Amino acid sequence: MDNDKLEIHAYIKDYQGLSKSFQICYFKYRGRSKNGIAHLHATEGLRQKEQWNMSRGVPIFAKEEVKRERLHSLPI
Repeated sequence: MDNDKLEIHAYIKDYQGLSKSFQICYFKYRGRSKNGIAHLHATEGLRQKEQWNMSRGVPIFAKEEVKRERLHSLPI
């Protein structure tokens, strides 16, 4: 099994464990064009070889991206 498959397998196991805390849990694929913040978070984490614990707050780069996306989505 290549490294990418090993890495994604760990995330899948984490999600499966977390989902046991809920009566109903849906996982839905969203392309990066529809989920820019999550994609940015993932790519930034891979680039910096870091992981973030969101219980301590949202990383600054993600907050800045949310502001940019909101400005671009405002009606003219």
